[in-house]
Amino acid sequence: MRLADAKQKRFAIWFTDGSSFYHMGNPRRGYRAIHVNDGETLQGPAHPHSAQAAEVQAVRAVLGYESWDTSVTNNTDSDSQSNHCVAPPLVE
Repeated sequence: MRLADAKQKRFAIWFTDGSSFYHMGNPRRGYRAIHVNDGETLQGPAHPHSAQAAEVQAVRAVLGYESWDTSVTNNTDSDSQSNHCVAPPLVE
């Protein structure tokens, strides 16, 4: 979905990213999610030690933050997240 379409439909628009690297021999990893609509930022550590896991943790943080009835669009640079992060349909 294009960003302009998401804005017009009043979706909650998020940009997410995760990373993993070594600093002085110690693994560091984490994620950040930025809510475009109001500038809210979510961030935190990610486990285990991979950038892909950090990317998924960012999406989980967004979904945990938003209410269940909010339409969300997530923007990422992660191929693994775009191709493999699928949520099951909601059943009432």
